[in-house]
Amino acid sequence: MNYRTPYALQYNLNIQRELSHNLLAEIAYVGRRGLNASRPVNINQIVATNSLAATQFGLPVGARPFNNTNVPEAARFANDVIQQQFNGQATHHSLQARLERRLSNGTSFLAAYTWSKSIDDVSGIGSGADDLAQDSYNLRAQRGLSNFDIPHRFVLSSTWAFPIGRGRRFFSDARPLILALISDWQANSITTYQSGQPFTVTAGAFDSITGTSNRRPNQVGDPLQNVPSGLAFNLAAFVAPPPGQFGSVGRNTLRGDSYTNSDFALLRNFRLAPLGEAGALEFRAEVFNVYNQAHFIFPVGSLSNPAFGRYVSNSTAPRIVQFVLKSIAITAPPKLSTRRRTARPTVPPRPSPCAPHASRSRPPRRSPAVRRS
Repeated sequence: MNYRTPYALQYNLNIQRELSHNLLAEIAYVGRRGLNASRPVNINQIVATNSLAATQFGLPVGARPFNNTNVPEAARFANDVIQQQFNGQATHHSLQARLERRLSNGTSFLAAYTWSKSIDDVSGIGSGADDLAQDSYNLRAQRGLSNFDIPHRFVLSSTWAFPIGRGRRFFSDARPLILALISDWQANSITTYQSGQPFTVTAGAFDSITGTSNRRPNQVGDPLQNVPSGLAFNLAAFVAPPPGQFGSVGRNTLRGDSYTNSDFALLRNFRLAPLGEAGALEFRAEVFNVYNQAHFIFPVGSLSNPAFGRYVSNSTAPRIVQFVLKSIAITAPPKLSTRRRTARPTVPPRPSPCAPHASRSRPPRRSPAVRRS
């Protein structure tokens, strides 16, 4: 095994602009180039009819490269030989934009958007089923969208302190009972939207001629046209390849369900005398998946599965509402003194009592005054 160290080159360029005192905008380009990625390759795969090994290299169909008369008997192998190779490559480009309002008057928000595309020929660390190529003699056919490619992603998070109650803009002079009820409330929220991730359609059934179970089907139509209700794509766009042949479908050609989610929290701190000046009770009302939206894992992508093209499992939990009451410690910021400091007079150092008598400085003696008669 010719081991090579995988590495990546990263480069970016960003521009920031302060739109106002507490509002910042940023736009950036971020790129990444990965080289020498690890992946498994079956170097003793049975040659298929339409494999590159048969059409261009002239290897006999149905035979294994290390199991024929041209190979010494001691070096022949009748089974698969998986070799870990370090020739995977990846490319990632993205445009990232951000708008941020720093905390001011109890309000802040951060809006971030990413438009990106990631392409590679191996997305894992060489241990996943998708990392094993359909045709080990044509590794270039593995090039496609990365498993984690997400073209669009938008996230908005915000914090808003209600402008009512004690020390606020509205109702700051209300009655004590009203102030105790409406003061110090705060709302937090986060909303996320992102595109679905790509996945690969497979034939599913084991092919005894090629000895593989990761063959792909042939595509005979547009899978995104005339999609029946309840299905993720048009099933008639795919047909199983003939025995002993590989399919024409590429890697990660379809995309799963998009994702949208919103979380919300309402909270308030209650200062209580038994907890001291730095203690308080925090009340939180939290709602996860506010709109109770259902999101699914990839649809079944195996052509031989009866549930082919259907969503069968959720990827997110339903709406959850929870209430929290806990004791917290509030750290007050240090108070700055407003008194003006005056410069202290410089006091000369006193001589050390251990110093020699001759080196001690004494004030000069005044001569006695002479009284004239």
